[in-house]
Amino acid sequence: MSNVQRYGLFRIGSGWCVAGDDDTRLDFASFAEAVAATDLLIRAHRACGDACEILVQDRAGELIKLPDGEPGSLDSMSDQIIAGSRAWSLLS
Repeated sequence: MSNVQRYGLFRIGSGWCVAGDDDTRLDFASFAEAVAATDLLIRAHRACGDACEILVQDRAGELIKLPDGEPGSLDSMSDQIIAGSRAWSLLS
């Protein structure tokens, strides 16, 4: 049975933080850097057979759970959340 690793991408001031339920905390100057780091974490966990749950803070400050997609989809889905161009019901 696989473990579920949970990560969130949060805006902190002018930067972004990637926080995990395993006490991971990584701070980045840009959203793109935070997404790239999260993508690497996801790939590493999936390579070990673990599942991942990713939450992204939207413009309104709410957390949006990303669907479990193919590797590489994190970047486009996260960008859409931040841009506010995707219907939240599609991501639930």
